[in-house]
Amino acid sequence: MGGEEAIGAAAADARIRAVVAEGVTGRTAADKSRWLPHGLDGQLQRGIDRLTYTLTDLLTPAALPTTLHDAAAARSPFLLITAGTRPDEANAAADLHAAAPSRVRTWNVPAAGHTHTLAADPAGWEAQVAGFLDNALGTPD
Repeated sequence: MGGEEAIGAAAADARIRAVVAEGVTGRTAADKSRWLPHGLDGQLQRGIDRLTYTLTDLLTPAALPTTLHDAAAARSPFLLITAGTRPDEANAAADLHAAAPSRVRTWNVPAAGHTHTLAADPAGWEAQVAGFLDNALGTPD
């Protein structure tokens, strides 16, 4: 959940100037509903998500979080790293890229599992993340 929370925090706090998030899929039922398949599997997952988030809302006074789609459209540049073995991550990243194509960049690591892109491609990870941060934040003098 760290990547999802970082994206949400960036939308709420101007001090966050860039976000690198790995394995992001959804923060709210609305997030996943945007890219889930429309067949039986997707409908079942939408129902489970509605139940989960409705019950959570009833059990806590906390406000509902901003959707990732809205947060990605808000302000900061994002690098979304997706695992090639997890199609949901690529689907979610494509949806967030559509929210702000000029600020949301995606990188897929074909052989990686969820949150294991650094282990799967250390040199690629370093190049992608360092390059993104250099571009987003500027290189030090």
